[in-house]
Amino acid sequence: MNKVRLNELKPYEEGVVVELMAGKGLTRRLCEMGIVPGAKVKVLLIGHGPIVVETMGSRIAIGRGMASKILVEKIRK
Repeated sequence: MNKVRLNELKPYEEGVVVELMAGKGLTRRLCEMGIVPGAKVKVLLIGHGPIVVETMGSRIAIGRGMASKILVEKIRK
């Protein structure tokens, strides 16, 4: 398995959420956005600010600190 933090993926790379390494509040917030274990996420944009990802048909901007708490298994193509 190739597990990395979400903020380590490059644009257009995909992964499956394996673990949320966050407290209760942040975990709940991520779950409300559809970022849950088993969900497929695709990084669309990494700029100077937040990281834009796509999951479950929605685009979401999340901060780098938040993204560093999301462990994903990288999908190889």
